[in-house]
Amino acid sequence: MTHGFVLFNSSLFYPLGAGLLVFSTTVAAAEAPFTYRVVLRADSSVSALLEQYLEIFKLKDNPRNSPEQLSRSLEFLPQAVADLLATQGYFNTKTVSEMKTEQGQTVVYIQVDLGKPVVIHDAKLNVSGAVRDNPERLAVLESRFQERSDAIIGTSFTQSEWDDLKKTHFSVVYGARLSCLSDEFE
Repeated sequence: MTHGFVLFNSSLFYPLGAGLLVFSTTVAAAEAPFTYRVVLRADSSVSALLEQYLEIFKLKDNPRNSPEQLSRSLEFLPQAVADLLATQGYFNTKTVSEMKTEQGQTVVYIQVDLGKPVVIHDAKLNVSGAVRDNPERLAVLESRFQERSDAIIGTSFTQSEWDDLKKTHFSVVYGARLSCLSDEFE
């Protein structure tokens, strides 16, 4: 703690009185912000993704961070990792975290085991509605779907591939003002 003294000439405040006022103030020394270091042990193919999107990495340099906030982040970490890695085709991840104090600094160790990625073995197109009344249009749609789906058979599932496949085929349907299309992967 530090003490500061401020001197005022009381005649400025009390024109009829003479004297000197002394005010003492106490200023608390600023506390150092809570920080921590994260050690991530994960496959290099997903490390950058985890570091970019997980809350625990975003908060580590935040000056308003607290031990309580870190504890909450660690509590939800396994689900956050599972949700994020599901977009890359990993649906059986295991995440273990441990918080330690080393040489006065908080260190969080995170171990991520990916499990096996989901591999696309088959893709089917189910069509209903008005498109069935136009055999030529239906043939084009089925042909485009087959070409695209053949390219992804045997590859690992990713959310972006799934989204691209849907967008491509929904745009064909919507562009032709057709009523209904559903893509199913098994």
